[in-house]
Formats: sequence, structure tokens, C-alpha cells
Amino acid sequence: MLQFRKLKNFILLFFLFLINVPVYSKSVDVDQLFRNANLQKLIGTNMPVSLEAQLKNPHAKTHHISDMDDFVAIGVIAPLYYTVFTEFDRKQTLIHTARYDSPWMGVAEFNQKEIPQLSLQDGLYAMQACMAQSGEPAPDDIMRVIVYKTLNTSEMIYDYVSQDPYFPPGICREFLYSPSTGKCQIGMLIDCRMDI
Repeated sequence: MLQFRKLKNFILLFFLFLINVPVYSKSVDVDQLFRNANLQKLIGTNMPVSLEAQLKNPHAKTHHISDMDDFVAIGVIAPLYYTVFTEFDRKQTLIHTARYDSPWMGVAEFNQKEIPQLSLQDGLYAMQACMAQSGEPAPDDIMRVIVYKTLNTSEMIYDYVSQDPYFPPGICREFLYSPSTGKCQIGMLIDCRMDI
């Protein structure tokens, strides 16, 4: 009888522990977040020029897009053409916002419906395979992924940002992949993080 009471008390305490533990999922579906984010609330326009996912830890890297836990949306507000940067979390809670009195150059505005159906994770694998076919090194781990639309070709680009071993910490290399053409290329050196 005493053992039954102990077991009963243990089960009760365990159940109480479970209902008081906040439900938290480490992973987030970045593709869904990018396609469904309320950009009007986040950046004041439904037409972003860039959507970005990165890791909160500025020194961390991953090979799982779902590990990304810090997000940035960039929009250009007409007719004054100032640029709004917003950092937000997976619940679309604003963390930081900044405004710059100049347009974001080199990319085109796009509609979230234009984001390719190819997942960012599958895009990473496709970029790695494409780079291997061309004989170029491809990163295993990335620190940031950026989705944007080119001005000259109107292609949507998945831009994977990885630490470049030949440069100091904080300097990364872009690896670009176009889901519509299946082409890839090495991009510029950029900051590993988008800090606002």
C-alpha cells in the first residue's frame, strides 16, 4: 500500500510538472515564416527586398535551416524611399527596428508568393551539389540565409552565408543558389550577421 501511494504521488507530481513546463519547440519552419509573416506589421510594406534568418548566437553555425531563430525583414517605403530593417523572433515579435533615409540598393521588391516552393533546406543541399559539380568548395554549415529577388534577372535567390576560413571571425562568404535555374555561384564577402 505504501509503494502504491509513493507511485501515485510520483505520477501526480510528474503530471503537474508536465502541465507547468512551457511548450517550446526549438525548430521553426523558416519557409512558412517567410511566406506568411505579417510584413505590413513588421516593416510597413507587404513587398520586402530581403528576408533573412540567422542564429541568435553570433558565433554559431548550423546545417539545419530549422535551427535559425533570429529573423530580419528589410523593406523600402515609397514614396520617400527610406529603408526599414526589423529584427523579429519566430512569433513575429519585434526585437529591433531601424530606419535609414536611403533605399536598399541592388535588389528588387518581391511578393511573398514569389518565394520558390523549394524549401531553404533543400536549396542548401542543391547549392552544395551544384558547387561540387562545378569543382568549387561548398560550406557544410551556414550562419545566415537570405532570400531576395535580383534586379537584372528578376530571379529569386537563396543566399547561404558561411564563415570564410581565410578571413577573421565575423566575415563570411555568400553562396548563391537560384531555384528557378538550378545555378549556383560564389558571392561576395559580407558580415556573418545582420545586426540592427
